[in-house]
Amino acid sequence: MNGQIGVSCMYMQINLPPNKLDYNFDINNGNTFTLNIPYAGKNLQWEVLFNDEDLTLAPDFDIINDTFLTDPAIDTISKHLPTLTNWDVRDSKCLVNVVKEMLVLYKQHQLEKLKNEPKFIGIQDEYKRIKNELKLTDDDIELFVENNMLNILISLKLDFSNLPVYIQESYFGEDVVLLNPGIDTAILKISFLTNRVTSYLQLSPRLEKVFGDYSTLHIPPYKKNDDMVEYIQLMHQLVDDRITHINEHFKLKEEYFSILLSLHGLKVLEYDNLTFNTGCFLCEIDNFYFIVHISIGNKFPQEKPGLILRSIYNKKTNGEPQTIKINNYPYSPQHKPEEMVNRMMKQVHDFAPKFKTFT
Repeated sequence: MNGQIGVSCMYMQINLPPNKLDYNFDINNGNTFTLNIPYAGKNLQWEVLFNDEDLTLAPDFDIINDTFLTDPAIDTISKHLPTLTNWDVRDSKCLVNVVKEMLVLYKQHQLEKLKNEPKFIGIQDEYKRIKNELKLTDDDIELFVENNMLNILISLKLDFSNLPVYIQESYFGEDVVLLNPGIDTAILKISFLTNRVTSYLQLSPRLEKVFGDYSTLHIPPYKKNDDMVEYIQLMHQLVDDRITHINEHFKLKEEYFSILLSLHGLKVLEYDNLTFNTGCFLCEIDNFYFIVHISIGNKFPQEKPGLILRSIYNKKTNGEPQTIKINNYPYSPQHKPEEMVNRMMKQVHDFAPKFKTFT
């Protein structure tokens, strides 16, 4: 079953009792396991208990350390938990669907706790404003109230579709490419404690990868008297601006390499056609062949692409090919990619005779 669940789309985990990990354990004698469910920055523990005599029957749930559904009415189950009422052991999605339905009830349970907590009476109005003014639904928000603590998780609704892919390291050989683990999410968590308020931006793996250093986001702290709706809007704009910057940066890199290939007749040896960070090309000038290595960093176009010429004829004393790095070729970040490429390739052509004498 797909264990991604809730606002954060994190994975629900199934934990077996310790004796189920024994080598000689007979699985037919077991009827229980525990679900660890991510919710509003907490980890809910719900024990699932099946009937020993008939494992096809719907399971019971024991909500550990919580008053939720301690004695549910039959009408509550039939109305709000239809998957449990119509349990089908042959349906692999049955359990996760029951959990999702229970989480809807659990959120209502937490809202009731919020209403009965005088300390957070102002948050009730903020919760309604968040939904109304930001056009969010209950599926976009989670909250958890416990003693003198309140967590609120808000999903920032943004368009991540044009972001660069996240290439994961593969353990299955070089020919296996793993892309974009999980669902793209940007989740804002605001925690109200006894004497302070904290905020945290939780990013999914691809966003963490393409956003780079978290500190460069310059996330402002949430202060006790801040307007929550305005703060959420500020965070939404901050992340959206970073997405726009990354998309523009990615398109510039893609255009740079596209122009390089289409206008200058280079033969591709190696080419990063997913992230457009590096490329190696065979160049021929007056029957003299050499390799042009180009690398584009995260600060492009403010910083010029790296340019290295590599010989295919001679080696240095350590056995590596003769190379030379060209740093001072004409470049301006205000130029369009075509002008950037033309100026760089002119420098390559001008430098080729000199490089030929080195090799």
